[in-house]
Amino acid sequence: MSTPVSFPGTRRDTLAVRLAALAGRATDRSITDDPVATTALLQARARALAMPRADFDDAAVADRLDVLVFLIGDDRLAMPLASIVAIIRAAIVTPLPRAVAPVFGVTAWRGRPLTVLSMGATGSATDPQRRLLVLGDGRRAVAALLVTSVDETRIVQRAALSPAPAGPRARLAMGMTDDAVLLLDTVALLNAARSEP
Repeated sequence: MSTPVSFPGTRRDTLAVRLAALAGRATDRSITDDPVATTALLQARARALAMPRADFDDAAVADRLDVLVFLIGDDRLAMPLASIVAIIRAAIVTPLPRAVAPVFGVTAWRGRPLTVLSMGATGSATDPQRRLLVLGDGRRAVAALLVTSVDETRIVQRAALSPAPAGPRARLAMGMTDDAVLLLDTVALLNAARSEP
């Protein structure tokens, strides 16, 4: 009786490594002479080829970004979920005189002042849909972004992003998705907030 074919099971194996391991087993006469083992080998190869790329390719996993899509005025923008500490209702936001964009003002959050950033039209101050996306590095809040409303979460691939269109938001963007959602660069936003005196 021949040894059953086992398929390498770690998620870190790439398709090439898995297929090479299976090809090595195919040269074993005990497997190729046994129709049951040959069928098992072909099924294992089919499973390897049918797996979504992101399930076994580390490069594809690193390329993925979980993002939150939101609206600022009529524009749809997104930001990586990993950089969002909290989403809160926009309470009182006090504009700062002579603030340099994207810095807009300041608000109180958890007993301390928090810099508020604005990327454009955010509706009226009494709009109940207005939200602040509290941004930070780790669990520490650094700034908040004023948005008109929150839309959805989704996964985007960095490699699929096209360059951001020219304009004031371009220097704060990582790129644009194929359905015209501008993906903001959290590091650039936080650096803008920190540079404000």
